[in-house]
Amino acid sequence: MTRVAVVGAGVVGCAAARALAERGAEVTVYEQFELHHDRGSSHGRSRIVRRAYPETEWVRLADESFAEWARLEEETGRTLVERHGLVELPRRRS
Repeated sequence: MTRVAVVGAGVVGCAAARALAERGAEVTVYEQFELHHDRGSSHGRSRIVRRAYPETEWVRLADESFAEWARLEEETGRTLVERHGLVELPRRRS
């Protein structure tokens, strides 16, 4: 069995740990802060995930992420993503 240490339990570290564990690795995650701390970039309820990108590859990645969030919600029985509308009004170029 492959043993892996993941340093950092933020969104990227946790995603990496999950993917490794799903592939059969024995994973240990190390985090410098306590659980539910407020020092991470994903902290708070005002995080945003969008599909409005001019580049099609970013739209595709966003679609894939929504599918994975839905899978994780199904597995955990918890609502993890709340969808709300967004209107973005960029400045017009002169």
